[in-house]
Order: sequence, then C-alpha cells, then structure tokens
Amino acid sequence: MRERIIGFVSLLIPLLVAGPAAGQPRPSDKVREAKALYDTALEEFDGGRYESACPKLETVTRLVPEALGAKLTLASCYEGWGRLASAWAEYNRAADLAAATKQGERERKALRSAAALGPRLARLRVVLPASMVATPGFEVRIDGALVTPKEGTVSLPLDAGSHVLEFTAPGFEGERRTVMMKDGEETRVKGVHLSRAFTPSPPAEPPPVNPQKPSGPVPAAVNSEQNSGAEGRGAPAWAWAVGGVGIAALGVGIGFVVDWADAQGELEARCPGRTCELGEDSLASLTSMGDRWNRSLGVGVGLGALGFGCVVAASVALVSNKRQKDASMIMPIAGPKMGGVVWRGLF
Repeated sequence: MRERIIGFVSLLIPLLVAGPAAGQPRPSDKVREAKALYDTALEEFDGGRYESACPKLETVTRLVPEALGAKLTLASCYEGWGRLASAWAEYNRAADLAAATKQGERERKALRSAAALGPRLARLRVVLPASMVATPGFEVRIDGALVTPKEGTVSLPLDAGSHVLEFTAPGFEGERRTVMMKDGEETRVKGVHLSRAFTPSPPAEPPPVNPQKPSGPVPAAVNSEQNSGAEGRGAPAWAWAVGGVGIAALGVGIGFVVDWADAQGELEARCPGRTCELGEDSLASLTSMGDRWNRSLGVGVGLGALGFGCVVAASVALVSNKRQKDASMIMPIAGPKMGGVVWRGLF
C-alpha cells in the first residue's frame, strides 16, 4: 500500500507544479487521465494481468515522463510479464531519473533490481564485417528499431522470443534474419553479407515504324558513282580527229572522181570508141589524158575508201560511248516472291 501511495504522489507532483504548454491539455486533464489509467493498471498488476496492466503503465509514463513511481511500477510489471530485458531497461531509466531528482533510496533500489536481472537476460551479439560497417548508409534494425554498431558489433539484451534483424545499405540487397532468444543465453549472429543490387538496364527504344512496302520490286542503283562518271565522259578525241580526216578524204576523193569523169568525157569526145587515128601530138595528148584518167580514178577511189573507213570508225566510237552511258545501270530488284539483278542498257 505504501508503494502504491508513493507511486501516485510521485505521479501527481509533476503535474501540479508544471504549467500547461501551448496547445497542450491542462494539468488537471492529464492528472485525471493518468490517475485513471494508473489505478486501473495497479488493480490489473495486483491481479497478475500483466499483459493488460503494462500497456496502461506505458501510457502513463508517456503522459508524465517525470513520474518516477510509474516507471518503477512499469519495470516490476515487465518483470512479472516475463519481459526481463524491458524490465532491466526500465529499472535503469528509473535509476537515472531518481539520481537526477536526488532520490537516493529509489535510485539504489532500481539499481539492485536491474543487477539482479542481469544474469537472467537473453543477450544478442551480432558481429559485422568492417567493410560492411564502413559502407555509406549501412543500417541495422532490430524489430524495426535502429541500432548503432560499436566497433563492428551489436550487443544488447532482448526479451525472450522471436526477433527480426534487418541489414540494409543503399545499392545493396538487404538481408533479413529471424532469431529466437532465450532467457539466460547469448545468441550470436555472424556471416552477414550484402550483395550488390541488380540494376536493370534501361528499356530498349522501340524499333521505328516501317513504312508500307511497295507491292512490286524496288530497283536500286548499285554503282551510281560509276554511272555518273560514265555520263560525264564525252566521246574520245581520236574519234573526232579520225572522223574529220575521213570527211576531208571523202571530199578530196570526190574531187578526183569528178576529174576522172571529166577526163573520160574529154577522151571520148576526141576519140569516140577509142578507134580514131591520131597524129603524134594528138597521141601524146590522149596518152596524157589517159594517165590523168587512171590517176584520178585510183586516187579518188583510194581517198574515198580511206574517208569512208575513218567516218565509220568515228561513228562506231561515238555510238559505243553512248551505249556505255545507256548500258551502265545495274539494278537489284526485290519483291515479296522474287529477287535478282537487272542490267539495263543497249546491246
């Protein structure tokens, strides 16, 4: 009964002394709420209903953090509930508050209770690689609560039962482990390893939409450079020179043929049928005319043949050059059910 009264008084004094903060309930409201919860929790605590009493006492300590008696009662509740690590931690918090408020007797009592629980605690020890601890952003969480490794080790008491350990770091695949703790035993965790997270490659760009293909074969020039070069070349110079010589030779040959015809007419006029009798002078004249006739015929025919040959050669060269331009287009064809190569030109 004495402990219950002391606990309630230690709960009530901070509420009466402290004034209301802006936006916070008045002390009288907090007193009534805390007193109601505390009375109900004590009845449940006396009846051994720790699983119902302890959460109410937790609420009281949150409403009035300076309530030392409520903290001691909560520690005793945890101990009766079997949550020894929670009781040990609450006894130590109560001892710190008692020392700060100059309550030596309560401080000593809280420390004795915490020391008595020490050998019975379930303890967790996690050994981490130094490289992992040095990883930027590396975190260790136990049941969602963040804990800080000291010299690569996490060592702390936990309540008996199942606990979830999480190890994470940016850019790594996190590791999650579940451990089962037992009072009075130490559970060690080793071999924690984080693997580099898989980074998917960016999605490939969609292929361009193909334009509609024509139904027929599509010609395409294979060697347009050669074709353009062939079109740019003119007829060879020698063809023009030979052609000019041939035309000149034909002109001269025609002149000799005309002279031959004139000589033949004159000879026929002087000696019809070439059966006349002539004197020595007439005979010499006719002989000279005959030589002229023969010479004009031979030279005219020869020059005419030469000129004709030159003109033919030049014409062949010009025609061949034109055919080369017309025949230099080679085109592949491709269609849904056919394919091949077309050589377009003159033959």
